[in-house]
Amino acid sequence: MPGTLVVCLPQITVLSAGHKYMEPLQDLPFMVSRTVLEEGDAFPWTLTLSQFSVYTLLGQQRSLSLLQPMGCTSTLAVTSHKLQAAGPDGRHAFIVCLHVDLEPLSIKISNPQVIIHTHSNPQVIIHTHSNPQVIIHTHSNPQVIIHTHSNPQVIIHTHSNPQVIIHTHTL
Repeated sequence: MPGTLVVCLPQITVLSAGHKYMEPLQDLPFMVSRTVLEEGDAFPWTLTLSQFSVYTLLGQQRSLSLLQPMGCTSTLAVTSHKLQAAGPDGRHAFIVCLHVDLEPLSIKISNPQVIIHTHSNPQVIIHTHSNPQVIIHTHSNPQVIIHTHSNPQVIIHTHSNPQVIIHTHTL
């Protein structure tokens, strides 16, 4: 393998403070519990992205990092209260608060990486962690390698005879 760019897609976690366990498979139409429909019960929401990185593989044993593993956590909260109106009908006001914590971003590049990535048609690897759907469109003649974990759906559209290698790992 001359030089391969590896993009590790982040693991995404979304969590609602008002989460109630529900069976994954239900009869249709499924019923949403009243507490989920009530105002404010589902907030705050926390979205976490982790383990996003980019690196270059040189030969069989050497890897050089472009972007060290990083991530971010964001929290979305919504509150509401009734505004005092001059008339009998009041209005609701919504207050939205978004908080984002970013992990340090460390980008590195070395001479071998510059040489490899300035050539045309580099090889690309996309590495995913949880249960993603990966869609890749290639138009020239690259080598595409996809590493996935835990039963993803992978769809690849290619033009002009590229080499495609898919590795999946079911945990």
